Amino acid sequence: METGYRYGLQSDPLSCGCTVSTQTVEPDFHLHNTFEIYFLLSGNVVFLIENKRWQLKAGDLVLLNNRQVHKSINPSGEVYRRFVIHFDPQLLYGFGTGCEEEKSLLLSRFLEQADRSPIIHLESAAFDSIRARFEAMQQALLDGSIQGRIKAHAYLVLLLCELEPVQNTQPLEIRQDGFSGDVMDYLQAHLSEPFSLDALSETFMVNKHHLCRRFKAETGGTVYRYLLLKRIAVAQSCLLQGESVQTACETAGFGDYANFIRCFKKHVGLSPGQYQKRFGH
Repeated sequence: METGYRYGLQSDPLSCGCTVSTQTVEPDFHLHNTFEIYFLLSGNVVFLIENKRWQLKAGDLVLLNNRQVHKSINPSGEVYRRFVIHFDPQLLYGFGTGCEEEKSLLLSRFLEQADRSPIIHLESAAFDSIRARFEAMQQALLDGSIQGRIKAHAYLVLLLCELEPVQNTQPLEIRQDGFSGDVMDYLQAHLSEPFSLDALSETFMVNKHHLCRRFKAETGGTVYRYLLLKRIAVAQSCLLQGESVQTACETAGFGDYANFIRCFKKHVGLSPGQYQKRFGH
């Protein structure tokens, strides 16, 4: 059972909802065209971000930017509840002076840093306060009025301000299961090179069908999907750094330019040129 959660592209610049699930494994690896705040209210979930696994518990917040490939697993199959916010970072220009410094401060927690986990754990008092903020935002969005949306945007800014000083915690990090983790590390190191499942299976000295089955058994996702989304994420980073669309295509390992344009737009919702114009500096 799954209610309310949306994977992949988000059509709204801001959404907030509480969802309930008993799914053992969520759909395949995905990334969003928005930033995400995942707030686990109850249950125990294993959260996969790139080639790392995090054992979550009630009160954990996961902060994800729009270039992080992720998914979750519910090993117990028991009910778990979570609030999820998706937001377009460009919304933050509508508050304060709209300067880059303010936006950078509010989004600093979403940046990938090797020495900091993407998880924040909230103790009881903070848990209740942050949960109330999520609920207020959800109600404001359900109102459907312009005033409701303005309130929801304000609640988002307040939430980000409240989270900014909270220390990241180090929840139990479980390295990706040996085999799938090694495959992910290999793919990461060879993203710009042509991909062949036959060559990959030879590298790991296993039958390609066995490789795919084992990877899926350990992660709940597929090799092809993971590789595709990693390449798109690399292309996004290149475009944000001012590289040309052609260079982004080549650096990310897309051998065919037309296929790159098609895949990028399908998963990001914008063409590479549109993405660079909107989010680049």
